Amino acid sequence: MNRATQIEEAPPSFPQPLKVGCRSPVEKHRLVMDHLPLTRWVARQVSRQAPVGLPAEDLAQIGVLGLIDAAERYDEDRGGSFKTYAEYRIRGAIWDGLRDFDWLSRTTRN
Repeated sequence: MNRATQIEEAPPSFPQPLKVGCRSPVEKHRLVMDHLPLTRWVARQVSRQAPVGLPAEDLAQIGVLGLIDAAERYDEDRGGSFKTYAEYRIRGAIWDGLRDFDWLSRTTRN
């Protein structure tokens, strides 16, 4: 059974993790599209904690960059699920985006 057959047989709600460097653009696109709801969920969680009044949709757009980065960097040999790894990358990208919007540095605020 080749890799293309394995990908087609995977259920859409449980995407198969793939090795780093072995993902084609189609496989990366599939991972990103399958986990977009996770991005929206993380964006809603962060919008409740964030001090700024940015809508969750704007945070989700920033989070998609983290999801794309997670799809490129995930290594299944290190253990853990892609969903867990992606959640941390998405949350980190959103917080980085919020820091970019802030006009005061962190040291000035403290």
